[in-house]
Amino acid sequence: MTVDAAFTLDAVRTGPPPDGEHGLPLVVTAPSELEEVSLGSWLAGHRSWLLDTAQRFPAVLFRGFSVARVGDFESSVLAAGGQLHERYGDLPEPLPSCQFARPATPYPADRTILFHNEGAHLAGAPQRIWFHCEQPSERGGATPLVPTSVVLQRLPRPLRAAFEARGLRYVRRFVPGLDVPWRTFFGTNHPDAVAARCRDLGVTPTWEAGAVVQTAGLRPAVIAHPLSGQLAFFNQLLLHHPASLDPDTRAALFDLFGPDGLPRSVTFGDGSSIPDSAVEDVIAVMREAAFAFPWQRGDVLMLDNVAVAHARQPYAGRRQINVALSALASDQPIG
Repeated sequence: MTVDAAFTLDAVRTGPPPDGEHGLPLVVTAPSELEEVSLGSWLAGHRSWLLDTAQRFPAVLFRGFSVARVGDFESSVLAAGGQLHERYGDLPEPLPSCQFARPATPYPADRTILFHNEGAHLAGAPQRIWFHCEQPSERGGATPLVPTSVVLQRLPRPLRAAFEARGLRYVRRFVPGLDVPWRTFFGTNHPDAVAARCRDLGVTPTWEAGAVVQTAGLRPAVIAHPLSGQLAFFNQLLLHHPASLDPDTRAALFDLFGPDGLPRSVTFGDGSSIPDSAVEDVIAVMREAAFAFPWQRGDVLMLDNVAVAHARQPYAGRRQINVALSALASDQPIG
């Protein structure tokens, strides 16, 4: 993907992406000669430009605008237009005074969050994710990006064919202390409401002693992009397969729960196991094709959740990245 030389759009500079190979991300920079440029006001006045740009570039980084606080971030995303998703069980609750903006996934700072597409293990997923850097870390903490179409193209052909034809079966066990409480995830403890929520998410719950202990659901591993039709490696394989864990954590979980009782697991859709070597191939392809940029305070990243998978590098020092999700949309399995 290429982009013309930097041009001016109402004094806001748009330049070539730092990653020349895949065009991730397109950088839109506020003019340095002005003290403050409100991102929300600018987006509200350029919605048609934003829509066209979002269709051509799967990641757009807005830099140098006045987005110091999370409230500025939420108002900016709302100004861009489109519906936002208010509840999402895998993320913390919205921040004070916010309806949609919330902290990014809490996870130990010294660990890597591997590549994934938000909500790909469920029946509905956000089309877009907005990230906001309120506080960059002292070291590390980048959010690497990788184009899902490139990953699919570079996978070994037999492995790609297996993912396309067989899909994935995700199993999640709500182990106290290791996952969010099931009541928090579903937003209710009423059985009928939980059952309805599970139908919406495309998963089947297993109950034991009045508590949801497990959900299981079949999802595609490859889908067609809802706008371009381009095939995308769209899933959460690396967040669910034990081969993605470091050896010590994997050994500890196997000792505690056994191979059939892990908090999260994934197989092919027909129930057959996915070899560790297949996961290692996916990780290698993603790391080779990925690009990471250092966050700056006030950065806002608009990400196409189907076209691009994201991750998180380990970091040191305080880091505050906020996130807002577009309304959930049903995926489009191929075939």
